[in-house]
Amino acid sequence: MDERSTWTSVPNKPCPWPTFYSGVTFFICQDGHCQTTNIPVSLQHCPCTPKPKKDSSPEELILFKELQKKSKLSVIGAQQISALRKSLNEEEYNEKNLVVSVDGSYTNESVLKALDEKVVIIGRVRKDCKLHQTPTLTQNGKGRNRVYGTALPTPECICQSDQYEWRDVKAWATGKIHTFQIKTIDAVRWRKAGGQDMRLVIIRPIGYRLTKQSKLLYKEPAYLICTSVKLPVEKTASSIFMEMGN
Repeated sequence: MDERSTWTSVPNKPCPWPTFYSGVTFFICQDGHCQTTNIPVSLQHCPCTPKPKKDSSPEELILFKELQKKSKLSVIGAQQISALRKSLNEEEYNEKNLVVSVDGSYTNESVLKALDEKVVIIGRVRKDCKLHQTPTLTQNGKGRNRVYGTALPTPECICQSDQYEWRDVKAWATGKIHTFQIKTIDAVRWRKAGGQDMRLVIIRPIGYRLTKQSKLLYKEPAYLICTSVKLPVEKTASSIFMEMGN
């Protein structure tokens, strides 16, 4: 499933309001690899909160700020994910995972801390985000148990370090199967996601040429988190490439 924002329009006049398109992703598997295709299933209009006038009262300004918080795209996105999960449960798909690929604006507290059971989020994170290991020791006696363990290097440092090895995976992207090099770290924790164990995935960019004669160019590595450590990394990579390509 893919959540993304886009532009909508009315006849003869553009309407610059974000709109959510919810889509179901089908995996077509052949020879052990999965091809993805999207089918839109719902539409959620997300208009901006009208700004108050300059002479508005303090009460109106407070109301505006409250409405502005509720109309954030990440908040509405989390509500749409929850609604889709509930609709799947009503259709007796309780045991099926709902895998949602999102861009970096949705990998935040509003989404990650509001996930229902059987929902998996795959999305980009900043190259300098602060991740932690899972705490290994249980605190006895008074006080609460630790939620976060030892701090990990930043995703950028992990990408550049020889301590973490690259490995090859095959994933569907841009109409065919590609071989990618990735680094993964399981059971990491992030304060924006609370106490849930996640997987960090770093994808090394593939070189490309603008023309046959031009030099080999590279884009930036992709830094991803997946809220499930059980989802195959090939599906994680395919899901994020599907989101990036739409």
